[in-house]
Amino acid sequence: GGGDGGGDGGGGGSGGVYGLLVVDPSRPDLLRRLEEAISFGHPTLFENVGTTFDLSLKPLVEKEYHKQGGVQCVTLGDKSVEVGSGFHLYMACRLRNPHYTPELQANVGLLNFAVTPAGLEDQLLHILVERERPEFETKRVSLVQVRAAKQRKLREAEEVMLTVLSSSDTGEILESNTAIERLHHSKALYSTISQTMSDAEAT
Repeated sequence: GGGDGGGDGGGGGSGGVYGLLVVDPSRPDLLRRLEEAISFGHPTLFENVGTTFDLSLKPLVEKEYHKQGGVQCVTLGDKSVEVGSGFHLYMACRLRNPHYTPELQANVGLLNFAVTPAGLEDQLLHILVERERPEFETKRVSLVQVRAAKQRKLREAEEVMLTVLSSSDTGEILESNTAIERLHHSKALYSTISQTMSDAEAT
């Protein structure tokens, strides 16, 4: 019975790959197809989603699951549907910069595939570190903040050196102890900050 029902659910979408049910949220029979997919534990992909969803999908999209008779269920329309163990919901959006509600963002993992492979790898790494080693993620955020502060000081040091060099000619700079001291101080500060930033990036 379960196998037959699973086959029907998989074939009812707009297309299926490796057991993935692909559906358009605007389908008139969406709730019925979703009920089958959820019950039989078929992973499901919503394609071409926008930034808002039908209210009947809110409990599903925001993972408002509840226990009923010791079984995990979700309200779909006016029904309480048992959630099969293999069910996962994925959503694909073609919008360049979609904005979702805080409730939705708190319950889903957002991935921007309109980035370079290196940028995507960085996003995935952050997600992995945040889940597996949260203390590392806390340290990373702290390092990002420190790096931003160091960059500001770096720009200030550069501006001091440029100001000293542009406000005097070569002869005056060589004869001015104050100018030489300011240049030495700025150069030392520049080197220290650069090294600190290199260490932070390596970490």
